[in-house]
Amino acid sequence: LSEVSRAHWATTEKSKFDFISSISHELRSPLHGILASAELLQATSLEPAQEEMVKMIEASGLTLLDTTDHL
Repeated sequence: LSEVSRAHWATTEKSKFDFISSISHELRSPLHGILASAELLQATSLEPAQEEMVKMIEASGLTLLDTTDHL
């Protein structure tokens, strides 16, 4: 029974790892696109309110990137 439990646990852990790896990869590509676009927007002339919005987009994107790095 112990060996069966250990095998089930190992299978579950591998499934979790595969899922997290897949999600991490799927999130990173669009996230890098968002961050690159925010960086390009910062290089243009923006109104102060627009600059704040771009900063918020960048901060949120970096937070998500940091979160995916910790997964």
